[in-house]
Amino acid sequence: TTPVVASVTINSTTAYYTSFADAWTAANSAIAASTLTLLQDVSGLSSTITYSASHDLMLDLNGHTLSGSGTITSLFQIACAGYTFTVTDGSANKEGSISFTATGSSNSYCMIVNNGTFVLDAGMLEASFSSSSGNIAAVQVNSGGTFTMADGTLHAKYTGNGSGKNSRAVHVSGGTATINGGTILLESTKDGIGVVHSSGNVTVNGGRFKIIASGIAAVTNKNSAQTNLNIRGGYYSANNNTYLTPHVKTPYHIFANADAEYPQKVAEGYTVTFNNYDGTSLQSGLWEKGATPLYSGETPAKAADAQYTYTFN
Repeated sequence: TTPVVASVTINSTTAYYTSFADAWTAANSAIAASTLTLLQDVSGLSSTITYSASHDLMLDLNGHTLSGSGTITSLFQIACAGYTFTVTDGSANKEGSISFTATGSSNSYCMIVNNGTFVLDAGMLEASFSSSSGNIAAVQVNSGGTFTMADGTLHAKYTGNGSGKNSRAVHVSGGTATINGGTILLESTKDGIGVVHSSGNVTVNGGRFKIIASGIAAVTNKNSAQTNLNIRGGYYSANNNTYLTPHVKTPYHIFANADAEYPQKVAEGYTVTFNNYDGTSLQSGLWEKGATPLYSGETPAKAADAQYTYTFN
């Protein structure tokens, strides 16, 4: 008996399929919002999977792995203006993944968003590459495309030795990307960049950036005008002040973080000033929103007058 590898649910009706290709065709061509749920690991994919439906589509990894390799530019392509493709994982451990090993000699991606919206809600997207030419990215966002990372993991790995080549979790070229949570993991024998902003709009509200590479940058702006990149949160595995500072704008600031794995964080913060009775400043410093400011300056002093003496502790 051929095992069932996926199910597709449309309007509360579920059908079962023995091939991923058939399940994808059913979900993509449905006349209403659909959910494709993996029931087995799927491997050996070698052609680009295109989402071009006129409805929202959810892919539930359900703890399984969907993997492919080849000279194709991307494993998935999103081309659904006005609609949303969501990758999630309904399993208890949420360890499902989409994995793409590129074997070509040009830029390669696990997911290209040409138009429409891609949401990563849970699970992992992995992209690996070893060619001496071209870069690797987990997600490429082109003009007309929107990417939102709510949770999950983006893992990009480059094992080649090409000059100037790197691994990128997200590359934005004309589209819009918003990072609200999840983990961005970069591994590279050359440079590793969490989010590359070439053009379009990028907002980082949260997430964890872990970079294992010879050159490191959590977020970098290749837009010559250095605009439309705003960093308002996140936890970072290495000192990224050079890259972060130009895009962390008041009231957001870079703070030290107690977690040794992520020693930096970006959070909302404010300057708190302790003044003496005459208005002179005794201590001033930046404090993260929600923290209780502590005074560690000199003991205030005020000369006695005809009626009172003053003591501070």
